[in-house]
Amino acid sequence: MQAHTTSGRIETSNHHGPMQAETTSEALDLTHVQGPVQARSTSGSTSIGDFTDATVSSASGGVQAHSDQQVESLTVETTSGSVTLQVPDQPYEISNSSSFGNFRIDVGTSPGATARISIDTSSGSVQLTRP
Repeated sequence: MQAHTTSGRIETSNHHGPMQAETTSEALDLTHVQGPVQARSTSGSTSIGDFTDATVSSASGGVQAHSDQQVESLTVETTSGSVTLQVPDQPYEISNSSSFGNFRIDVGTSPGATARISIDTSSGSVQLTRP
């Protein structure tokens, strides 16, 4: 499924299969997506929930992601905005970078873990916790 808008909110829930969503000016709210998620926002918040594989990018706006499912891969890139992530308690291989902002990582980490999380932000705090 693909959804694109220049000015308008995108919401979807209980989708099975790949999901691509992109908005220029508004929020993205994607929950219960069974398949790879690609979400991109130029200006607006992004929220995804109950996923196993997601790539999220935001130029200006916060990113929130939570999943009760075992996460395989999560990539988050932001230019300006806070990142709040909640993932199940399992070991993760984590890579992160931030030019300005604090990192709080409260999940198990293990180099070489099969579950991977990558976070890259230019300006904004990052919280990575368990639910």
